[in-house]
Amino acid sequence: MATDLDATDEEELLLIVSGMGMPQPAGDDGESEYWIGEDCKNCISDLQRYLRRDDPSVMATHRALGMWRVVPMHLIPLLKWCADDTKLVFDVLKLIVKLTMKPEQLAPKIVEHLKEKKTPDPLTGKYMGELRNYHITYKKAFLEGDAMGSVVRLLAKCLEAPDGVRTDEQAHRWHPIRSRPTPP
Repeated sequence: MATDLDATDEEELLLIVSGMGMPQPAGDDGESEYWIGEDCKNCISDLQRYLRRDDPSVMATHRALGMWRVVPMHLIPLLKWCADDTKLVFDVLKLIVKLTMKPEQLAPKIVEHLKEKKTPDPLTGKYMGELRNYHITYKKAFLEGDAMGSVVRLLAKCLEAPDGVRTDEQAHRWHPIRSRPTPP
């Protein structure tokens, strides 16, 4: 299936996705693995950059990542298999949040175009339909398997240490109330 990306961007994006790692089929114990690529952190950063510069009228990068099933095949497994690397988990969660936004929030230019035009471009409606379908797929991916369990374990891990024993990183990263300035 073809994307709306130009050939160079599509090739680079595919290299970025493959550089994150690759899912491995279930072994004898029935549990599948995810092999994390050597350049995974750089690939996550590159993917964030691609999403930031995505054309808001077409959302080609977002739609390509949905077509390639990047959230269920790569990002959700990364949450489980890189749980010890707090920085990488945080970056993966930022990507997941960006990709799983409601299509109306993710693509306001497309929504605006569809509302303003009496006869909107049919391609624009197709783009919104694709984004909605990928959003549904992402929600299903979180409900299946252990995606939510991975997120809960990550949060629980930060709360294991008692309040007075937590490192500054644990206290401020996972406790936004504590990082707010105290009123005068």
